[in-house]
Amino acid sequence: MNYQTTQIYNLMRYEFAQVEGDFAALRESDVKSVIPAGIRFADFLEQLRSGHQVLLTDVPSIPLLIRDRDEWGNLYWRVNPAVEPHLDLLANKAYTARVEWVNHGIGSTYSGSVNVFVSTEPYIERKTVKLTLAERLVRQRQERLRELDKIPLPSSAWLNAFNKPPVKPSRFAKSALVPSGTCDIGTQRESLSALGDYAAYTLAIGQGVSAASGEAFLTRIGGAALAELPGMAMKIVGRAGILAAFVPNKLADSTLYSAADMRNKDTVETNIRLGFNTKGRIYGYHVNGANIPKREVKRVGERFVVELGPDVTIEWVPISGDFGGKPILVNPIPEMEKFDIWIHPQADQGQEFDNTYITPIADADLQDYILTFPAETGLPPLYVVYQKTDKPKVKPLEVGTYGELAARSAKDGMDIDHIPSRAALIRAAEKMYGVKLLGSEKAEFIKSAASIAIPRDVHQKCSETYGGRNQKGKQIEDAENLEKAVNSNFDAIKECLLKYGYTEVKLEEARDKLHNLNKENGWY
Repeated sequence: MNYQTTQIYNLMRYEFAQVEGDFAALRESDVKSVIPAGIRFADFLEQLRSGHQVLLTDVPSIPLLIRDRDEWGNLYWRVNPAVEPHLDLLANKAYTARVEWVNHGIGSTYSGSVNVFVSTEPYIERKTVKLTLAERLVRQRQERLRELDKIPLPSSAWLNAFNKPPVKPSRFAKSALVPSGTCDIGTQRESLSALGDYAAYTLAIGQGVSAASGEAFLTRIGGAALAELPGMAMKIVGRAGILAAFVPNKLADSTLYSAADMRNKDTVETNIRLGFNTKGRIYGYHVNGANIPKREVKRVGERFVVELGPDVTIEWVPISGDFGGKPILVNPIPEMEKFDIWIHPQADQGQEFDNTYITPIADADLQDYILTFPAETGLPPLYVVYQKTDKPKVKPLEVGTYGELAARSAKDGMDIDHIPSRAALIRAAEKMYGVKLLGSEKAEFIKSAASIAIPRDVHQKCSETYGGRNQKGKQIEDAENLEKAVNSNFDAIKECLLKYGYTEVKLEEARDKLHNLNKENGWY
């Protein structure tokens, strides 16, 4: 089927019957040749609904414009009632205005009821015709449109509205592997260093400032000097540990926001987002235009200050003699300087990369912002994300979901053990639903699975499902009876935990909690 596009104000009378109105049935492959460069298929459909584009074809599936008869039997053009609910109100009005030029005699020999022929025959009273419900609804719509026509508009107002080029999409940051001029979501794993500059900061204990008091200086432990100001030190107030910063490379296709573009925005769209895994390492993933809150760094006396959340503030303060002359004690993040940050596609979230378990972060748990700085600082807009440190550490034998426990377990000698194993849960879920689970669906099941915090060496030496011990046969056996699997998995580690000095009572309490949590999750 051949398609072409035009604008409403260029639509000719002979093309009225060719206007396609069945937008929902359109396939991207059918109209790919007429979609303007740089416009996504979804945006093109929205342009059709809003009247920015008119799609023509020889035989429309559902004509947008149809011919009807008025109460005197005269033919006239109108918007198809079947299409009206799918059109923007202004588009409906514009189409109606265009066809009325023809209906009222502009470029047409038909004048409709406006210039209807006056008969010289004797007057004959017409019979009253009862209208069906559908006909009454049509007439009501026509009356509403006539009321809209009474709203005073400049003669070229609707013409100008539909003559404007579509707004070009923009982002703070995006994948380097999508087509130039587009803001499509990334679909491949790529390094953050290929997208721009980044830096990692952590707490430094300086003169007169203590991390225990909720205040600490920040020191850069990797990456570029993105957030530093000459002669000033960065201080964070609040329970935050690691902070990462990112500035994207400038692109030739002009799809990234400038500082001026962001000036009047409360949120800024981005296709790249960062977070922290359970080991405190920074990782990222592709998103589709996520709205990130914008915060303005403001000058307060000799300081620069920005409040990120209700309990976290970053300050740039002049370096005092005391601070400048004393060594800074840094709490380093192992291997941070040589740890490259990877951006993961949505389809692969929940998979394993470089032995780091990747799972999507819920919006409620994200602490990321776009910072804009006063012109005098010379700093560009900056994406920052920080990790809160106010969550209590896990306790031995603590039972909870994997996502909740893993988020609080780092450098504590504990492993978070799924009971039953995550492989058994995935097999049981796929059998229950009768389909293979997507990576993101697997991640959700694993994140909500019942787990227990146990010493790492107990997990590695005693668990019957650790590493290579969890063979396919064991996975299938456990998936067939998850309640039995919980007891079997727990019995295997219980013997070792007893040797560690944990009591029978405490261990059986933990077993009961595992059963209760699995029952709450609906596994048995």
